Amino acid sequence: MKSLYWRISLSFILILLIVGFSYVYITATTSQRYFQETTQRLNANVADYLIKEVNPFQDGKVNEEALGVIMHSMMAVNPGIEVYLLDPEGNILSYVVLDQKVKLKSVEIEPVKKFVADQGSNFILGDDPRNPGDQSVFSATAVYEENQLLGYVYITLASEKFETISNSLLGSYWMKLTFNSILITLVVALLIGLVLIGWLTRHLRKIVQTVEHFRDGDLKARVPESNSDSELATLGNTFNHMADTILANIDELKK
Repeated sequence: MKSLYWRISLSFILILLIVGFSYVYITATTSQRYFQETTQRLNANVADYLIKEVNPFQDGKVNEEALGVIMHSMMAVNPGIEVYLLDPEGNILSYVVLDQKVKLKSVEIEPVKKFVADQGSNFILGDDPRNPGDQSVFSATAVYEENQLLGYVYITLASEKFETISNSLLGSYWMKLTFNSILITLVVALLIGLVLIGWLTRHLRKIVQTVEHFRDGDLKARVPESNSDSELATLGNTFNHMADTILANIDELKK
């Protein structure tokens, strides 16, 4: 285990493990972002559809009854959404959430404004009112009454139920990815790497064996000649020259 071959091999195995886990992490993160962006693009107009069915404001005030009916209807069709009604500053005026676990009283309004301005053409994350500090994909639209901005309809597209299912599936995805593609790739790369390391260090092993034989009294032991310009070839040729010199000196001393 102290040989150069095994030290290089262990270093190579460590590098493979780091690369493998990094690949899994990057792949999972990229896949999650891809799914989020797809979900947002697919549901970009959900908020627009809602206000076409009912105006959430009436005479400048929240129309709770009409808003509740349409929101519950939408959530019955798609339980993965949660609907919030915001004022122009981002304060939450009303909401329809299945578990009622809303912890924020307001959301950052700039992402909402940007989403509305871009009409959902760009991927944007907004605050998750249930989880302070977390962000979620969303759909949003501005609500006007007589050309006056009354607020925004803000619909998160990843409810708690959605996230629970998504996380369980993501864990399963990680397991499959790790034990199928990544494990096979690492094993194949490890075998190829060990063979290559063995092939690259073969000349060094010959030099070590020759030096050991010379040390044990075989003064005619020599490293096989090599015409290569590599460092190991130079080392072997240097040892041969040194051994010839020592042998010549011994013969001279005997005379």
